[in-house]
Amino acid sequence: MDIYLPTGLQPALLRPVCVHLHGGAWFAGDRAFGVFGSPHMGEALANAGMIGVTPSYRLGALKGQGSPHAHVDDCVAAVRWVLDHISAFGGDPDRVFVSGHSAGGNIAALLGSSGAARVVNKLPDGAIKGVICLSGVYALKQVFEGLRGFQEFVIRDSMVPPNFGDNCRDLHENSPCSILGMSFDEHELAQYSTEEQNSILASPSVGPRKNLPPFLLVNAYFDLGLDAVARRFARLLNHHGAVVEQHVVSDLGTNHATLNWTGSTHNATTDFINRVIAHLNDPSKPVSQPKSRACMLDLF
Repeated sequence: MDIYLPTGLQPALLRPVCVHLHGGAWFAGDRAFGVFGSPHMGEALANAGMIGVTPSYRLGALKGQGSPHAHVDDCVAAVRWVLDHISAFGGDPDRVFVSGHSAGGNIAALLGSSGAARVVNKLPDGAIKGVICLSGVYALKQVFEGLRGFQEFVIRDSMVPPNFGDNCRDLHENSPCSILGMSFDEHELAQYSTEEQNSILASPSVGPRKNLPPFLLVNAYFDLGLDAVARRFARLLNHHGAVVEQHVVSDLGTNHATLNWTGSTHNATTDFINRVIAHLNDPSKPVSQPKSRACMLDLF
């Protein structure tokens, strides 16, 4: 775990904290590798006067670690450590946020939305003040709606089985859309057979948190179709009463990988954190910015 501190840190002034989770399709990546974005995000947070924390986590999940939840367990433990110890580094444990890119966005979304005991027992409602997901993967079993054969192959067929296997309950517990929509949404239900639905619904940890934090969902202009999945995730978050914004970066040269390095992505992240904090200090101030501003980020 690496900690990025702002210059001129004053012990008496506790700073907001954001734990950023790197991507890598659940089987690659590390907090130290610039290509996976953690150093860029950590530095951007520190430059904005915040504290960035970038953990690594186990990769390979079911195939490599013997558990389809190893990556989530590690990230839960990292955020729990931050809550318990970050004040010693000048961080405010009452203003902790979580962000993540790609597979890390999937994990960040799970930490903010899942009602599974493995998550909420260590990170109760209110512990995470907001979630920022960059090109997150929010569905595992039927990732895309409509005719998106290539994208479906890239994510569902080539990445999901080696990491999670094919057990319906494991796929459900690692799919934020399934967690939020299983109880009512026809698209989420249709992914599973009747037998699978009964198995999932028999589980004590099938649903979302009772109180969801605000979410910021950011996608690249070229993003493997994941912007459409983000819209689906946003609808489900709205159904459960969460405040959610979705941004799509307008620069034609920005793709799924480079989104993690761009200044506008970093600015959107810190701006969102500041707006959530302002709302926490004064509930009359809205978290969401006007839709005319929230629909697009301009990198020029």
